[in-house]
Amino acid sequence: MPEFKRIDPNTITEGDRIRQEYPNIDSLAESIRQHGLECPIGVRDAGDGTYLLIHGGRRLRACTQAELSEVPVMIYPKDTDELESKILELLENIEREDLTWQEKLEATEWINRLHITKYGEKITPRADAEGWSMADTAKLLGKSASGVSTDIQLAEALKEIPMLRECKNKSDALKAFDKLRENIIIAELAKRLESRRAETSYDTQLLKLCDSFITSDFLEAVQKLPDGCIDFADVDPPWGVNINTLPSGTDFSKAKGEVYLEGIKPDAYIKFLSTLFENLYRVMSDNSWIVMWFAPHPWFEVVHSLILKAGFKCLRTPGIWYKHNAFCAFPRYALTPDYEFFFYARKGDPGIVKQGRSIVFDFLQSKDKSHPTEKPIDLMQEILQTFCTQAHRVLVPFLGSGNTLLAASNLNMQAFGYELNADYKSNFIFRVHQGRPGSY
Repeated sequence: MPEFKRIDPNTITEGDRIRQEYPNIDSLAESIRQHGLECPIGVRDAGDGTYLLIHGGRRLRACTQAELSEVPVMIYPKDTDELESKILELLENIEREDLTWQEKLEATEWINRLHITKYGEKITPRADAEGWSMADTAKLLGKSASGVSTDIQLAEALKEIPMLRECKNKSDALKAFDKLRENIIIAELAKRLESRRAETSYDTQLLKLCDSFITSDFLEAVQKLPDGCIDFADVDPPWGVNINTLPSGTDFSKAKGEVYLEGIKPDAYIKFLSTLFENLYRVMSDNSWIVMWFAPHPWFEVVHSLILKAGFKCLRTPGIWYKHNAFCAFPRYALTPDYEFFFYARKGDPGIVKQGRSIVFDFLQSKDKSHPTEKPIDLMQEILQTFCTQAHRVLVPFLGSGNTLLAASNLNMQAFGYELNADYKSNFIFRVHQGRPGSY
């Protein structure tokens, strides 16, 4: 049984603690100065006149800050092992509201691991079997076995993937972890698919389509492209919406899909666009088209003027994609933008293939997107058919999901493009092999 005593708090060592954050120490210290410490701190006798803290870390720090010479403690025997100490600490803290979600997960994983270390891992699910299992940990904590299993997996992931700690709560961390696992699985499948030897003409067709997705920076790669080699370019770069130009009070954490928040300075974005259009003009053939997607606010006039400056001819009236089920990132300040704009600009004197077609492209936006600014395949297929023939060579400087490549494949057109993010290529390769050329 533990012994009740009053001891000097400076003789207590915290050791390796489950809990890492102790909020509101100042207010607790002031309360202890005025009223004393009512709930004793739990310690273990170290045998040399010092004590190891078991539970009450926040109270101990507050007592130290309050400069108390003595504090009430419950002293547990010297033979109280680490497992029992951690259980006591866990049971005192795990349901506290001010314990972070990360600490709760790590406490659960710690207790499970220490039990297995002491009793061995249970081999069979029989109730009378020797050893310890996650089900036993769940029973000890009064939680479901599946819930404890998930908590332990996520606690282990926090060690390997520190970025998960930045999530607001456990639910967000689980979503991020599931997405990471999905990306890893897809990347591994894509690696195996890409390494397969082409034994049939069909395999060759799939591999050729995969190879058309090039992981590279376009502004570096374009230097190697010869002059006048491209007949059509689908250009959907970062939109350069500077967060400083958006309304005061905007919740940027909810900005998904409708705007690509770069947070870059306007001068840098203008320089980027100028370089982009200059390079595009060089590689475009004498009679060719580009489609340029852009944010009308605040870049409408800037994008149009830079397209003209590069040498292209371009009407001020843009094309419109009406996407129906749009999402408004800033409903307090803006109506839902259920459309996107694109300029269609020409070099030389090409003709529109689908002459007389409406300026509005009415295609439903997919809810299941692999890229935040993904365009549906049927939309891109219609745009290609509007400006291109099968003989045209298509360039996509910023591939994203790669849907333009799939649309071009459906139309038996030659297309290739560039994307910096290798995860998007893995997903593209997986989708290529899931579908069939001509019917993506």
